[in-house]
Amino acid sequence: MDSWGYQDKAIRTADGRLLAYENQRTVTVTKGVFLADSIVLTPRLTVDVGFKGVSLLRNGRNHLPGPQSKVHVDSFAALPRAAIHYRLDDRQQLFANMTTNFRTPNEFALYNSYYGGELVSQGTGALKNEYSVSQELGYRYIGPNLSFSLTAFHYHFRNRQVATLVNSGGALVSSTINGGSQSGYGLDGEIDYRPAKGFSLYASGEYLHTRLNDDLLMGGDLLPTKGKRAVSSPRFQFGLGSTYDVGRLFGSAALKYVGRQYATFMNDESINLLACALYFKIFLDVRLYADMVLQLLFGGAIIYGWLRWARGRDDAGGVVIMPLPLMRAATTLTAGAVGAIAIGYCMHRFTDAALPWMDAVLSSFSLVAQYWTARRHAASWLLWIALDIVYVGMFTFKGLWLTAVLYAAMILLALLGYRRWLAATERLRQS
Repeated sequence: MDSWGYQDKAIRTADGRLLAYENQRTVTVTKGVFLADSIVLTPRLTVDVGFKGVSLLRNGRNHLPGPQSKVHVDSFAALPRAAIHYRLDDRQQLFANMTTNFRTPNEFALYNSYYGGELVSQGTGALKNEYSVSQELGYRYIGPNLSFSLTAFHYHFRNRQVATLVNSGGALVSSTINGGSQSGYGLDGEIDYRPAKGFSLYASGEYLHTRLNDDLLMGGDLLPTKGKRAVSSPRFQFGLGSTYDVGRLFGSAALKYVGRQYATFMNDESINLLACALYFKIFLDVRLYADMVLQLLFGGAIIYGWLRWARGRDDAGGVVIMPLPLMRAATTLTAGAVGAIAIGYCMHRFTDAALPWMDAVLSSFSLVAQYWTARRHAASWLLWIALDIVYVGMFTFKGLWLTAVLYAAMILLALLGYRRWLAATERLRQS
């Protein structure tokens, strides 16, 4: 086996057929220099300074047929850093630091790749290194039973690396681009309390404000992202936890709240998992157990759909709508029916569920609709409309008036979503 992947030394079967070889070969040479010093100005005050320089050279060859054969990237990053520590006493400390970092483009972003003879990923050697500068200012206390820290921070990125879809010869293909600069600031706090041997309680919180500083270049046009919040950057996060460890017996528990975060650069799609947790409790109280479990599954489905949508965007940042294949429709609807029967039987046989069969049917087919939505099928909205109509009746019957009104509003939103997705599909077909 040739570790370099040359075609003339490829792995072949006994009858001479090609089994495997590397499509690309990349040689990466990294050189670095690092200098650092620690200066004790007074018994309480210490200053640390340092500098790192990193040179990165990449030469590669694309063995796949096509216009791209060789790639070459040569870059250098200067990374200064500094820190100041002031000791108030044996347990308390003030600190400030400035650090820099960089991220070079993934080597796979350099190469064109193909599937079925079609270009599916466009490589480029023109990407710049992503570069960041961060500053922190904080206070730290470390006691025998209590530890506490509070840190204010600020960061700035330039040449952000963004994985997106670009237009190549009229086709949308995956690529990586430099997306301008991004900045943020916030406050971190954490506390650790150890009331007894082997037992500790932990709490943390963070406030984060982020801002995209540039419009995003997409297909020769500018997407107006300047001033928007960064993707996957919740404004508030809180965490609680505890651990118990006495040698032979140990355990831990944790609870975390993550605030609303955006899934797109235009801030027009967001995720909020808190709603799933709230409705988990509501449906538990009124004995709609299938819908209670459904909220847990929705939490995972939200993350799955977010990841799927993040990978399926056009040049303008919009979601690319996909047709629903007949086979997928048949298999998922069949799975929904089987799931409804299984859930309904379990709810009816083993629980005191109020409406076991209706609850099961709605819950099972809601998962089908959620899957269709994650896969960007316009037909998902039609299924949601049908389900929400029945949901309104069920919640009205159970006396959940506000939830019934909410689901009635969801019917209108589903109608609007269906119209918008049909219009997006028509625009894509005309282009």
